[in-house]
Amino acid sequence: MLSLFVHSLPGVCAVCTHCKDTITPAHLDAACPLVVGIAANAQLFATKSLAGSPTLTYSLTHEMAAHFTRPVVDAIMGIACAPCQGAQVDLKSTAYTAANAVVKAAVYGHASFAEASAELAERMDAATTDLEVNKIRGALDSLKLGVESAIHTSSGVLAFCWAKISTVLSKRSDPTFKLEVGKGKAASHTATLVRPKNEAEFYEMIHLFIMLTVALGMASATIVSKFLDDVVYSAIRMKESWKVAHELLMLYFREIDLDPMRLMHMGNVYRRGGQDTLLSEARRNAAAFFRAGGGNLQLEGAIDTIKDTKTIKPNGNGDDKSKRPCADFNAGRPCKQLKPDGSCVFAHACNQFVSDKGPNGYCFGDHVRPDCKYDDAKKLKAPAK
Repeated sequence: MLSLFVHSLPGVCAVCTHCKDTITPAHLDAACPLVVGIAANAQLFATKSLAGSPTLTYSLTHEMAAHFTRPVVDAIMGIACAPCQGAQVDLKSTAYTAANAVVKAAVYGHASFAEASAELAERMDAATTDLEVNKIRGALDSLKLGVESAIHTSSGVLAFCWAKISTVLSKRSDPTFKLEVGKGKAASHTATLVRPKNEAEFYEMIHLFIMLTVALGMASATIVSKFLDDVVYSAIRMKESWKVAHELLMLYFREIDLDPMRLMHMGNVYRRGGQDTLLSEARRNAAAFFRAGGGNLQLEGAIDTIKDTKTIKPNGNGDDKSKRPCADFNAGRPCKQLKPDGSCVFAHACNQFVSDKGPNGYCFGDHVRPDCKYDDAKKLKAPAK
């Protein structure tokens, strides 16, 4: 009877609480590739290490994975971990211990190719084993090839990810099937923003954005959800249209992406203030990009391309009210972040870090950084804490 009773009990098997056994082979909860992979990705962003690359094998849909390929993910990682503008990178730090990390530093704009080449040459002289020599020699060869795919300018990681997500939706109706061979990596770093055609598409983009940022390890689901609640859903609760909410989201991406100090993120940008100013700008942008008729009507969604911004020429003026000095102005380059009238969105002031103007203090004189005559004893290579 006891044997009959035991055999009549339903079978008991342990199911992974994270992936629900959708990932094989069977594993313990703590060893679930879904959790372990995301934790490892988050560690890469936390340490700003270029020695590895985020793994998205189990975290994205097949459709998303086709757009966020390895070169794209590497580029996102490189730009997200870039130092603040004006800071000098120490290629001898732990973040660049691996030879391939030095190559990535040059490709993604952390350092110049000359600096990376000099660092690898110095390591070659100090190498004592054949294995070390071969690794460095391979890195030098990769450095030569990396010139073609180097990222010289960037509109920011979050805006890039959002634009890339928009192409996931827009490509669904594209009947063209491609197999591209031998195409340069640099082409993978360009994304055109296709604004959603309706509210449903907007919410789907939000869903995919949460999936991507969590999978990459850029932020936790809680932080991303709170950020979207503050920016998007609070605007909709105030009876703003979804179009205004979309443009407001883009403006907050801009605030994070273009922060020269790299202090803004999804967890603190909304509390920084300026909500009324950004909301007013979002309303104007929504009226311009989601126009119902007239010139430049986009029947397949409003398309915002890099070509549009290139028609604006810099007029040499900066924004005197901005508290952020322009990196392009200090480097002697034409300004890239422009207002419709051609003036720069940042202040044309010296971005030399100094120690006597509080945390993240700049010289902010009316000259470029190479001409700065600030007290040498107070000049810093990195922002003051």
